[in-house]
Amino acid sequence: NLLVHMIYLTENDYKIINNENTALVFCPFSQMIFEYLADIISWKKNKLNWFIATDCVASNDSMNLQKELKFVSGFQKIKKSFELQNEFKNNDKSFLVESRWNQSSELFLEKKDILDKVFRLPGGFHTQFKTGIIEEDAIANLIVWDLDHPSFWKFESPINGLVMGDTISAIHNVVLNGKIIGEDGNFQNSLLNSDGYKTALKEANERLKILKKKL
Repeated sequence: NLLVHMIYLTENDYKIINNENTALVFCPFSQMIFEYLADIISWKKNKLNWFIATDCVASNDSMNLQKELKFVSGFQKIKKSFELQNEFKNNDKSFLVESRWNQSSELFLEKKDILDKVFRLPGGFHTQFKTGIIEEDAIANLIVWDLDHPSFWKFESPINGLVMGDTISAIHNVVLNGKIIGEDGNFQNSLLNSDGYKTALKEANERLKILKKKL
Protein backbone atom coordinates (compact mmCIF):
# COMPACT_ATOMS: atom_id res chain seq x y z
CA ASN A 1 0.00 0.00 0.00
CA LEU A 2 1.53 3.27 -1.15
CA LEU A 3 -0.43 6.20 0.36
CA VAL A 4 0.38 9.58 -1.20
CA HIS A 5 -0.01 12.87 0.74
CA MET A 6 -2.07 11.57 3.70
CA ILE A 7 -2.39 15.11 5.06
CA TYR A 8 -5.10 14.33 7.60
CA LEU A 9 -4.40 11.39 9.92
CA THR A 10 -5.84 10.43 13.29
CA GLU A 11 -4.17 8.44 16.04
CA ASN A 12 -6.30 5.46 15.02
CA ASP A 13 -5.07 5.85 11.43
CA TYR A 14 -1.49 5.57 12.66
CA LYS A 15 -2.28 2.21 14.23
CA ILE A 16 -3.89 0.90 11.04
CA ILE A 17 -1.08 1.88 8.65
CA ASN A 18 1.86 1.08 10.91
CA ASN A 19 3.02 -2.08 9.13
CA GLU A 20 5.84 -3.05 6.77
CA ASN A 21 3.49 -3.38 3.79
CA THR A 22 2.37 0.27 3.93
CA ALA A 23 4.32 3.43 3.17
CA LEU A 24 3.32 7.10 3.07
CA VAL A 25 4.61 9.61 0.51
CA PHE A 26 5.39 13.24 1.36
CA CYS A 27 5.42 15.89 -1.43
CA PRO A 28 6.03 19.08 0.57
CA PHE A 29 5.99 21.76 -2.13
CA SER A 30 2.79 20.35 -3.61
CA GLN A 31 1.19 20.35 -0.17
CA MET A 32 2.22 23.98 0.32
CA ILE A 33 -0.05 24.71 -2.65
CA PHE A 34 -2.79 22.71 -0.92
CA GLU A 35 -2.09 25.13 1.96
CA TYR A 36 -1.73 22.35 4.53
CA LEU A 37 1.26 20.11 5.20
CA ALA A 38 1.27 16.54 6.45
CA ASP A 39 2.80 16.11 9.90
CA ILE A 40 5.93 14.12 9.10
CA ILE A 41 7.18 14.72 12.63
CA SER A 42 4.30 12.54 13.85
CA TRP A 43 5.03 10.08 11.04
CA LYS A 44 8.53 9.67 12.38
CA LYS A 45 7.35 9.57 16.00
CA ASN A 46 4.92 6.77 15.14
CA LYS A 47 7.67 4.92 13.23
CA LEU A 48 5.78 4.85 9.93
CA ASN A 49 7.41 3.97 6.63
CA TRP A 50 7.50 7.10 4.48
CA PHE A 51 9.21 8.37 1.35
CA ILE A 52 9.82 11.77 -0.28
CA ALA A 53 8.59 12.62 -3.77
CA THR A 54 7.50 15.49 -6.02
CA ASP A 55 4.20 16.00 -7.83
CA CYS A 56 6.13 17.55 -10.75
CA VAL A 57 4.09 19.70 -13.10
CA ALA A 58 0.81 18.58 -11.58
CA SER A 59 1.32 21.02 -8.71
CA ASN A 60 4.56 22.95 -8.62
CA ASP A 61 5.87 23.10 -12.18
CA SER A 62 9.09 21.32 -11.33
CA MET A 63 10.64 17.90 -11.70
CA ASN A 64 13.46 18.74 -9.29
CA LEU A 65 13.29 16.48 -6.27
CA GLN A 66 16.22 18.20 -4.56
CA LYS A 67 14.22 21.16 -3.33
CA GLU A 68 11.85 18.73 -1.60
CA LEU A 69 14.84 17.25 0.25
CA LYS A 70 16.00 20.63 1.52
CA PHE A 71 12.52 21.40 2.79
CA VAL A 72 12.34 18.11 4.67
CA SER A 73 15.76 18.78 6.21
CA GLY A 74 14.50 22.02 7.76
CA PHE A 75 10.91 20.94 8.40
CA GLN A 76 11.19 20.58 12.18
CA LYS A 77 12.97 23.92 12.56
CA ILE A 78 10.32 25.72 10.50
CA LYS A 79 7.54 24.30 12.67
CA LYS A 80 9.40 25.09 15.89
CA SER A 81 10.25 28.61 14.73
CA PHE A 82 6.60 29.63 14.50
CA GLU A 83 5.75 27.96 17.81
CA LEU A 84 8.52 29.81 19.63
CA GLN A 85 7.75 33.07 17.82
CA ASN A 86 4.21 32.96 19.18
CA GLU A 87 5.53 32.13 22.64
CA PHE A 88 7.87 35.11 22.46
CA LYS A 89 5.01 37.45 21.47
CA ASN A 90 2.74 36.18 24.22
CA ASN A 91 5.26 36.09 27.07
CA ASP A 92 7.87 38.66 25.99
CA LYS A 93 10.57 36.58 27.69
CA SER A 94 13.26 36.10 25.09
CA PHE A 95 15.51 34.09 27.39
CA LEU A 96 12.78 31.46 27.76
CA VAL A 97 12.34 31.26 24.02
CA GLU A 98 16.08 30.87 23.52
CA SER A 99 16.14 28.10 26.13
CA ARG A 100 13.25 26.30 24.42
CA TRP A 101 15.02 26.66 21.05
CA ASN A 102 18.17 25.06 22.44
CA GLN A 103 16.09 22.22 23.86
CA SER A 104 14.48 21.65 20.47
CA SER A 105 17.74 21.61 18.52
CA GLU A 106 17.77 17.84 18.06
CA LEU A 107 18.29 16.72 14.47
CA PHE A 108 15.10 15.65 12.72
CA LEU A 109 16.79 13.43 10.13
CA GLU A 110 20.39 12.82 9.13
CA LYS A 111 21.21 13.76 5.54
CA LYS A 112 21.79 10.09 4.69
CA ASP A 113 18.36 9.20 6.08
CA ILE A 114 16.77 11.85 3.86
CA LEU A 115 18.48 10.42 0.77
CA ASP A 116 17.34 6.95 1.77
CA LYS A 117 13.75 8.18 1.49
CA VAL A 118 14.17 8.78 -2.25
CA PHE A 119 16.64 6.02 -3.14
CA ARG A 120 17.10 2.95 -0.93
CA LEU A 121 13.76 2.75 0.87
CA PRO A 122 11.40 3.27 -2.11
CA GLY A 123 13.66 1.03 -4.20
CA GLY A 124 13.34 -1.78 -1.69
CA PHE A 125 9.61 -1.41 -1.11
CA HIS A 126 8.48 -3.36 -4.17
CA THR A 127 8.15 -7.09 -3.52
CA GLN A 128 8.83 -8.27 -7.09
CA PHE A 129 12.28 -6.79 -7.73
CA LYS A 130 15.30 -5.28 -5.99
CA THR A 131 16.55 -1.77 -6.62
CA GLY A 132 17.78 1.20 -4.61
CA ILE A 133 20.93 -0.75 -3.70
CA ILE A 134 24.16 -1.72 -5.41
CA GLU A 135 24.51 -5.49 -5.20
CA GLU A 136 24.18 -8.63 -7.26
CA ASP A 137 20.73 -9.33 -8.79
CA ALA A 138 19.54 -5.77 -8.10
CA ILE A 139 18.32 -3.58 -10.95
CA ALA A 140 21.11 -1.20 -11.99
CA ASN A 141 19.60 2.27 -11.59
CA LEU A 142 22.53 4.63 -11.12
CA ILE A 143 23.26 8.35 -11.25
CA VAL A 144 26.85 9.38 -12.01
CA TRP A 145 27.71 12.79 -10.54
CA ASP A 146 30.59 15.11 -11.43
CA LEU A 147 31.93 16.06 -8.00
CA ASP A 148 34.25 18.64 -9.60
CA HIS A 149 31.22 20.61 -10.79
CA PRO A 150 30.98 24.02 -9.04
CA SER A 151 27.58 23.14 -7.56
CA PHE A 152 29.36 20.59 -5.34
CA TRP A 153 32.11 22.99 -4.26
CA LYS A 154 32.64 23.45 -0.54
CA PHE A 155 30.46 20.50 0.46
CA GLU A 156 32.65 18.30 2.64
CA SER A 157 30.33 15.39 1.95
CA PRO A 158 28.70 14.55 -1.41
CA ILE A 159 25.62 13.50 0.56
CA ASN A 160 25.28 17.03 1.95
CA GLY A 161 25.59 18.36 -1.59
CA LEU A 162 22.84 16.08 -2.87
CA VAL A 163 20.43 17.00 -0.06
CA MET A 164 21.17 20.69 0.47
CA GLY A 165 22.58 21.80 -2.89
CA ASP A 166 21.29 22.46 -6.37
CA THR A 167 23.40 19.92 -8.21
CA ILE A 168 21.16 18.73 -11.06
CA SER A 169 23.50 20.34 -13.59
CA ALA A 170 26.29 18.15 -12.19
CA ILE A 171 24.71 14.91 -13.43
CA HIS A 172 27.33 13.22 -15.63
CA ASN A 173 25.08 10.40 -16.80
CA VAL A 174 22.27 8.08 -15.73
CA VAL A 175 21.87 4.31 -15.96
CA LEU A 176 18.34 2.87 -15.87
CA ASN A 177 17.76 -0.87 -15.70
CA GLY A 178 21.38 -1.40 -16.73
CA LYS A 179 21.12 0.83 -19.81
CA ILE A 180 23.11 4.06 -20.21
CA ILE A 181 20.58 6.81 -21.00
CA GLY A 182 22.58 9.83 -22.15
CA GLU A 183 26.01 11.02 -23.24
CA ASP A 184 28.78 11.21 -20.64
CA GLY A 185 29.21 14.80 -19.53
CA ASN A 186 26.35 15.97 -21.74
CA PHE A 187 23.46 14.17 -20.11
CA GLN A 188 20.68 16.78 -20.16
CA ASN A 189 21.35 18.16 -23.65
CA SER A 190 21.70 14.69 -25.12
CA LEU A 191 18.21 13.84 -23.84
CA LEU A 192 16.65 17.11 -24.98
CA ASN A 193 18.08 16.67 -28.47
CA SER A 194 17.08 13.02 -28.77
CA ASP A 195 14.36 11.86 -31.16
CA GLY A 196 12.58 10.12 -28.30
CA TYR A 197 12.25 13.33 -26.28
CA LYS A 198 11.14 15.39 -29.28
CA THR A 199 8.47 12.81 -30.10
CA ALA A 200 7.26 12.72 -26.49
CA LEU A 201 7.18 16.52 -26.30
CA LYS A 202 5.13 16.75 -29.49
CA GLU A 203 2.63 14.20 -28.19
CA ALA A 204 2.41 15.98 -24.81
CA ASN A 205 1.68 19.33 -26.47
CA GLU A 206 -1.00 17.74 -28.63
CA ARG A 207 -2.61 16.12 -25.61
CA LEU A 208 -2.56 19.46 -23.79
CA LYS A 209 -4.36 21.18 -26.67
CA ILE A 210 -7.07 18.50 -26.60
CA LEU A 211 -7.43 18.86 -22.81
CA LYS A 212 -7.75 22.66 -22.99
CA LYS A 213 -10.55 22.33 -25.56
CA LYS A 214 -12.49 20.13 -23.14
CA LEU A 215 -12.26 22.62 -20.28
